[in-house]
Amino acid sequence: MRGLRCRPDWEALPGKTVCVGAAGGPACPASITPASLTSAMGGSQWLCTKASYVCSVACSGEAAESAWTAEECAGGKDCSDPRRRAKLLEEASGGAGLAGAGDLADEEGDPAGGGPMVNLRGLECELKDGKERCFRQGASGEREMCPEHVTSSYLTKGGDQWLCIPGASDKYFCTVSCQEGNEDVRWGANEISWCNANKGSCPDPPVPVPQSKFKLKPWSAKPRAKRPCHSAPLSDDPIPDVTFAVLTNGARETRTFSDTLRTYEENGLLKRAAEVLVFVNKRDAGIDSVLKPYVERHGPRFKVLGNAKNHGITWAIDWLVGNATQPFLLFLEKDFHLIEPAECVREQMASGVRLIREDKAQVVRYRSRDRPGRPNWAEMMFKGDEERVFKQQANLFCNHYYWIPHPEETWPDKIWRCQDEPAVFYCSKAKYCNWTNNPTLMGTKWWQDEYVNKRFKVATRHDPYDHLEMYMNWEPGSWNDEPFVVGQGDGLFKHVDRNNFT
Repeated sequence: MRGLRCRPDWEALPGKTVCVGAAGGPACPASITPASLTSAMGGSQWLCTKASYVCSVACSGEAAESAWTAEECAGGKDCSDPRRRAKLLEEASGGAGLAGAGDLADEEGDPAGGGPMVNLRGLECELKDGKERCFRQGASGEREMCPEHVTSSYLTKGGDQWLCIPGASDKYFCTVSCQEGNEDVRWGANEISWCNANKGSCPDPPVPVPQSKFKLKPWSAKPRAKRPCHSAPLSDDPIPDVTFAVLTNGARETRTFSDTLRTYEENGLLKRAAEVLVFVNKRDAGIDSVLKPYVERHGPRFKVLGNAKNHGITWAIDWLVGNATQPFLLFLEKDFHLIEPAECVREQMASGVRLIREDKAQVVRYRSRDRPGRPNWAEMMFKGDEERVFKQQANLFCNHYYWIPHPEETWPDKIWRCQDEPAVFYCSKAKYCNWTNNPTLMGTKWWQDEYVNKRFKVATRHDPYDHLEMYMNWEPGSWNDEPFVVGQGDGLFKHVDRNNFT
């Protein structure tokens, strides 16, 4: 947007002004649109098509010509990094678009006459090491950190979202999502009338605070609790009995998958896994270049297959199960980062295998309990109104364990502690615990017997090879009404998808 703010519905308003200056004005000519800004006016602003320049635009009215400014990065280097671009845009606009904390004098006034307001858009901001840092607080205590340019002022001013500029509209409230390690910021404009008519479908509206009462608190996050496996010496012995099976899509998930593989390597899993299988839908040269160094380092224990077609999730799981050499398979999608050391993986795999072998559970899930990542749909829908789950979608109940410390004390007939040592695991029947494509351990023979050779062959309403989660959670006789049991422990993996962090 070159430092401007433009309406999201600009394509429906041909010939009308759709972009304004960073602080809400002045207006730009109708010829200035998101498309013309992105293409640098069809290439006529040729410096703005080069990666070594960042361009900003200043408008001075609907009938006046707009002024383009090109700022070269130091040494002519590529400055596509959002942090560098934000700094240059701030300098070029005199700080109007990305002001620092406290520069809020021109913001929306307090309706009660108390002066300007601060609106954090559903986030929280505190002082960490002398700097303002904003974050989204999770129900479990997890904090999703925002990029450094996200401050109380940036949030109050509405970022680059037309509907979120103070005074732009009284029909919407705006919220922001961030994801740690991701420089992208996701804004959401929620229509108030729709949210009122669809209770539970929208986030809570942020409550602005008068600037006179707004004060940044010192960093208050508690250190993460340490478990014995965090400090256990690393063994180089292979983690027995388990094939780690990963599914990705080369057409649109290469960057997310590359981030994920890095966490496996850094936490020592790839060196200690008895077998890693990777299946690539839409396989291409780009994804192969990401995988090549892992294949070279880990040899025959790291195997890759897939082709240019998109076979979907179910076909890929069938292939992974059929090719696994270990009796148990941990299914992983491309967007789950390993956030625990390899000895925690070893400990929790042993616990999961034991639960299945003792017939206490048929599958065991491994999404992290205290750092699950976003989106966590059950939390968004039912936190604070937990009983409503039984009227709306009972099989989402077991997800309460992410934010309820001891769910077995409140609902002992629906969730129980099924293992205490070396780590606590909870169990629920499938009726109260949905099938999910989150990290899941299962027996390879169980999958083949119960699904490939049995249930998939008699599906009538939902094709499992078209949408596995839809089939599992809505097809009669597939999951919800079966006697299967799901185990959940402290977990190992955090959801981190660069394309999805609502």
